[in-house]
Amino acid sequence: MGPGAVVAGRFELVRFAGSGGMGEVYRSVDRTTGRPAAVKLLVDRESGDSERFEREARILADLSHPGIVRHLAHGALPSGARWLAMEWIEGEDLSRVLGRRQKLHLEEVLAMGRAVAETLGFAHARGVVHRDLKPSNICLVDGNLARPKVLDFGVAKMGRARELTGTGVLVGTPGYMAPEQARGDPGIDARADVFSLGCLLYECLTGEPALP
Repeated sequence: MGPGAVVAGRFELVRFAGSGGMGEVYRSVDRTTGRPAAVKLLVDRESGDSERFEREARILADLSHPGIVRHLAHGALPSGARWLAMEWIEGEDLSRVLGRRQKLHLEEVLAMGRAVAETLGFAHARGVVHRDLKPSNICLVDGNLARPKVLDFGVAKMGRARELTGTGVLVGTPGYMAPEQARGDPGIDARADVFSLGCLLYECLTGEPALP
């Protein structure tokens, strides 16, 4: 499936936009509104991937917040492959900004950090732990550091839902992980995201990673 294809009779794929985690993302047009959308298609249906992809879709559908990429729809293709449609965000991710500028001004870090912390607090209050907070999963709307959106809930943990990875399996990105997460402890909670946010903000302020 590629540009020109229509998903669920609604989302027309326009161009390949990138890949990450389990899926490929296409800039698309939502035929019901005429607005752009991002459609993520599950690429490799390894054991557990479809369930993990479905969980990400359900989590996004339940998290309606200005700081979280908005869910539009999700489902399965006739082939059985899963898809997820989200709002299309014009902007760039924080990792690109840091790559260009190396570090940010204190006022910028405070504004962005406050907004991301509020977004995480909203998710945590609903039993969702992101587990992979890092610069590439923060998108700055129109490049504005005061308007960050948290992306990619592909490895998020939701309440007491069954874990989709075994005990001791590394989930997340080294360099931003709390010690208990790096150990693969199954009982990590919201504090792991707070640790990751601290690592992210340290890097924004100093231009250096918080962890070696």
